[in-house]
Amino acid sequence: MARHERAIAAGLSTYLDPTTGFAVMTADYLADRGYCCGQGCRHCPWESAEPTPP
Repeated sequence: MARHERAIAAGLSTYLDPTTGFAVMTADYLADRGYCCGQGCRHCPWESAEPTPP
C-alpha cells in the first residue's frame, strides 16, 4: 500500500508491484477513467465487479 500511496502523491497512474513486477493502476487513475472494466483491479474504486464501459 505504501507504493500505491507514493504513486498517488506523485500523480502517477501506475506503480510496479515489488513481488510480481507488474504495473498496477492506482485508484485515482481508475476513478478518472470513469468505469469498472470487471477485471478485478487491485485498487478499483467501483463497487461493481461487472464491466460498465463508457
